Amino acid sequence: MSRIKPNTAKDIQFSIHKIEKGSFDHIIIKSLLIDIRDFLPFNSAIKELAHFIAHPSRNKGTAFNHLNVFINNFLNAVKFGGKFSVNSVYKKTEIVKSLMVCLKELGFIINEQLFSSKESELIDSISFLIEDSELELDNKDISEAKIVRSNGDLVFSFYVDPKVKGKIRFHENVSICIPFWD
Repeated sequence: MSRIKPNTAKDIQFSIHKIEKGSFDHIIIKSLLIDIRDFLPFNSAIKELAHFIAHPSRNKGTAFNHLNVFINNFLNAVKFGGKFSVNSVYKKTEIVKSLMVCLKELGFIINEQLFSSKESELIDSISFLIEDSELELDNKDISEAKIVRSNGDLVFSFYVDPKVKGKIRFHENVSICIPFWD
């Protein structure tokens, strides 16, 4: 793994300082996540969120796999009867803690109390940045899947083809939504 360039490191520390002061917006968060993305562990939730920002159309990753499993379970329950469970992909508090851990492991100085006190604003900024990201599912029964806001909450939204026959019937242009955050 290459090391972070000195000027990029300064930008990252500046972003951390802005977050701690509460004087940041989604542009600061976007810059921070893109700057650290290449230096994060492979299965890091933060890396996954940074990938959503860098690539607004996804066909792999934790969130993609989570939705794919849910949809397969959901469609099996619809077609053949049975149960399925609805779980969010990420917990908001774990995301902020994970971001702090990643930054500390990269050698950055963080005031954890100030940083974690901005959880709500951080999650709002990340939500804004990943909203409208599409998921390229390889499932003929699903016409569209994306991350959207529904009643103010970030959700995975997908449309089931009305031709799918089973215990539940679907109408055109009616989406199914499951929570992104917990």
